[in-house]
Amino acid sequence: MQGFWKSKPPAGVDINRGHHLAKGLARCWLWNEGSGSAGRDLVQGERAALGTSGEYRFSPTGRGAAISCAAAAANSILFANAVDTTTTFTLEQWWYFRSFPVNYHSILGTIPGEGFFVKAGVLDYYYGGDHLATTTLVTGRWYHIAFSVSAGAGTFYLNGVADGTAAAVTTKTLAQIGSDQFTSRVDGWNALTRIWIGRALLPSDVTQLYADPYGMFRAPMWAVNTGAFAAGEPPQGFGTYTQLERFHPRGLERGMYP
Repeated sequence: MQGFWKSKPPAGVDINRGHHLAKGLARCWLWNEGSGSAGRDLVQGERAALGTSGEYRFSPTGRGAAISCAAAAANSILFANAVDTTTTFTLEQWWYFRSFPVNYHSILGTIPGEGFFVKAGVLDYYYGGDHLATTTLVTGRWYHIAFSVSAGAGTFYLNGVADGTAAAVTTKTLAQIGSDQFTSRVDGWNALTRIWIGRALLPSDVTQLYADPYGMFRAPMWAVNTGAFAAGEPPQGFGTYTQLERFHPRGLERGMYP
């Protein structure tokens, strides 16, 4: 079932804790809060820090955080508080790769370099060595990427479909997006990053997230968004708001009034 948003929500939304995929959600970054500041983690309210060099900006079309680390190892999105994965967890991201300037690209990793990578265009969860998915990615298109791990047994997903496995996955401390502070740097856009701890999402859960990326977000007051989905990428644009109500139950629940 399609969620509340038909396109990417604007800044100011929060997470509907009643949504069946909200349980276990430990971090959630929706990169749409404007140029010059990193996104707010919608779970804990923390802001990630920007890298110190290279190109880092928000796409003017609202597509997310644009990260160009091709010539700057220090450029990344650094978390205020790192995340320990344990051995049961799920990582989920939307990525658009503009180029593959190096062999390894740290899409969600540790300092230094372990965690979620793309190696030579293939998803890789690196812990003491490569653990690779199957499909080779290409530049110039959006991908929905996920890695679901239950008691150390991991499954890669690409665009909602299983794409390989990994065994004996160990606990890692995830701390940043876009670089491992060495040479494993990303050149692309990250529209959305979510981390579940203690929960391995099922194949049906991942398929739902691919089909409905913003279904667990809710507005602080009633709004009807009329933007449209675009094929092959996370829905974009803010649409138009055709109705605002002063006392909507969602607003009352949160103690907020327009």
